[in-house]
Formats: sequence, structure tokens, C-alpha cells
Amino acid sequence: MRKAIVMAMFNKVSRLSLKSLSETNSGKLITLISSDIFAVERNMQFAPLIISAPISNVVAYVIIGLTSGW
Repeated sequence: MRKAIVMAMFNKVSRLSLKSLSETNSGKLITLISSDIFAVERNMQFAPLIISAPISNVVAYVIIGLTSGW
């Protein structure tokens, strides 16, 4: 996943004009890209929980309902 994000960022940076690349410090550019990648990765950690939480709740309610005799 990280490789795909880095490739997308590289493609975006490669489309910048020479003027904007010369005006921007390379360290600043690397910091910007790495912080963007970190933010995306941090948000992607919760995707499995968001998908599985409703399913596990339904399973738990069914088990509770069957064991309590509803």
C-alpha cells in the first residue's frame, strides 16, 4: 500500500513545473510528501475496524438473542 501511495505522490511531483520545483526546497518537498503518506497510512489503519464492527455487532446480537430465548 505504501508503495502505491509513494508512486502516486511521485507522479504528482513529477508534473510540477521547473519554476515551482526550483522555488521549492527539496527537504521541504520530502517532508511534505512523507507527512502526507503518514496521514493516509494512519487513517487506513481504521478501515478494517469500520468494516468489521457492524458485522461483529450483528453476530453478537444474534448469539445473545439465541441464548436468551428471544
